[in-house]
Amino acid sequence: MSKTNNIINNYLKEIGFSSLPKGWDKKSLKKFSKTISKNVDIKDEKWFDKCVNKVKKIKGIENPEGFCAALKDDILGNTKWRGED
Repeated sequence: MSKTNNIINNYLKEIGFSSLPKGWDKKSLKKFSKTISKNVDIKDEKWFDKCVNKVKKIKGIENPEGFCAALKDDILGNTKWRGED
């Protein structure tokens, strides 16, 4: 299991967000994911680290790893990217 997968599994046991911010939908999640990662495709391994580094700077998000994992889960519709069986 990769270092990134270990970090994710330590911070987030759930799949995706329990609820989205008011007014957000799948389309806004995708747009946010492109903005936060400077257009690195969410399927790229580098996306998660870019997201975490950016989200760490956002006041009010206490768990950047969990936030980015939930975002990726919701957009991809699964957790296979984590390397879990």
